[in-house]
Amino acid sequence: MLRLERIPLIANWNRLEHLPRYRDIAVGNKLMLTQGSMGVGPRAQETGMNVTVVSINPDNVGHILMSKSYAATGKNVTRTIIALNADLDVFVTEDKETLELNGYSLVNGNNLWTSNALVVEWDTLRRVNLWAYDNLYCSGYDGIVYCYDMKTGNLKWTYGNGGEGNSTNSGQDTVYGHYPTFVNVIADGKVYVATTEHSPDQPLYKGSQYRCLNATTGEEIWTLTGMGSGMYVGQTDIVADGYFTYLNIYDMQIYTLGKGASKLTVEAPTAAITQGQSLVIRGSVTDIAAGTTQDEQAARFPNGVPCVSDASMKQWMEYVYMQQNKPTTTTGVEVTLSVVDANGNYRVIGTTTTVDGFFTYNYQPDIPGQYLVYASFAGSNAYYPSSAMTSFAVDQAPATATPQPTQPPSAADLYFIPAIAGLFVLVVVSILLTLLVLKKRP
Repeated sequence: MLRLERIPLIANWNRLEHLPRYRDIAVGNKLMLTQGSMGVGPRAQETGMNVTVVSINPDNVGHILMSKSYAATGKNVTRTIIALNADLDVFVTEDKETLELNGYSLVNGNNLWTSNALVVEWDTLRRVNLWAYDNLYCSGYDGIVYCYDMKTGNLKWTYGNGGEGNSTNSGQDTVYGHYPTFVNVIADGKVYVATTEHSPDQPLYKGSQYRCLNATTGEEIWTLTGMGSGMYVGQTDIVADGYFTYLNIYDMQIYTLGKGASKLTVEAPTAAITQGQSLVIRGSVTDIAAGTTQDEQAARFPNGVPCVSDASMKQWMEYVYMQQNKPTTTTGVEVTLSVVDANGNYRVIGTTTTVDGFFTYNYQPDIPGQYLVYASFAGSNAYYPSSAMTSFAVDQAPATATPQPTQPPSAADLYFIPAIAGLFVLVVVSILLTLLVLKKRP
């Protein structure tokens, strides 16, 4: 919890009654009270700062854990406290003009570490800092997300200044050559960042994106077209129950992103086939998230919005909900088909992948009888699993007529009869030759 406000002192904390009102930050079982300013820059009071840490643990509530006064920096910078980690006993300050970070101990107030940003060309502009998982995440107009170890100040990773999958480069679509990128929300091991502006002009930057990063490694998990609203995207975008909700000022629509439900249908021939023949099992896997029932989506997809692979999700969602062109390289999801045959045996008969949400599979049953068919989609990072059942029947093939046995030929059939026939032919030929010779005599 982070709370910044001005509060009156609690009356029974006698040792603090002589001090004026404080700004407070309450995290865990510690309350930090601050008065004054560490900086001497254009937005600082140049008075120095007193930092007092008070226990709010029920066992020793009100006990002062640390109190220390800090002189103004003397660097013509605006130094402010941006983070406090009660578990690590560290609080962090940032110098707005140079982006220098300093970590201080909540135990004795001593300086623990100093870290500097890789890029400071945009140091006079805004930067957003949030902390979670013992890390400090910083980003701003330089288009780079920095992840620092709050205990040591070590820079763990950056995002935005690398190659494909780690770049906020904008080319000529912004005046900076990159997209200003701000830490938005941190939850569920993910860091959500977005592009926005202090006072965005029209036309808005082309190609701005919301981005989801792995909070531990900085790896890009997904991106989606959109531009944040106003100066502080984290004030309007939220994460709850595993869903990220944001206002996209490109179209002024509110989007909710997260894992959604799917629906699987399957059918097989209703008439029995004969054993030895094949049949076709077919069906569909569709997205049944609430957004698919909106008037626009229901009209454009009367047969339902097809489920697609995780790799195709960005372009597909922009096509379905943001009026972008239909992608030509979309891939579907895998469906596993299984049967329980007439003998009660369960077996997987194959897998197939959907095309535009539709799947089909040819199968030749090996025994007759009634079959149950199970079609299942195991789910993905985007969809929950779904399954469905159907059945078909296989009739036994009709019996083939048994051929009658034939008597094998006897020796007489094989030798004597052909010999007699040959002798008869020889006699006839001899008679004909004799008659021919007699006829030719004068």
